[in-house]
Amino acid sequence: MSKQLANVSENWIDGPGVHAARIRLDTPAWFSWLAEPATRSFSYPITDRVRGYISGYVTVRKAHRARGGDDWGPIGAGMGGCGRAIWAERSV
Repeated sequence: MSKQLANVSENWIDGPGVHAARIRLDTPAWFSWLAEPATRSFSYPITDRVRGYISGYVTVRKAHRARGGDDWGPIGAGMGGCGRAIWAERSV
């Protein structure tokens, strides 16, 4: 049985652990939700724009950095084995 995760859809996240009905991405509420200790992971779709559909999902998890703070990175080796080589960063 798989654990239910919050899921990004278009410009919103909703699901387990999201206190509001949903949160718009890249807003103060989004960054506040990411910073909460209880927020450990979420998933988002990988869209194949040429074919026009979702080809899979990436799940990212929060990892504590030795130098302080947290980073977000992919879980598992699905869809070609992304491993831990790519880390998500805050968009500007």
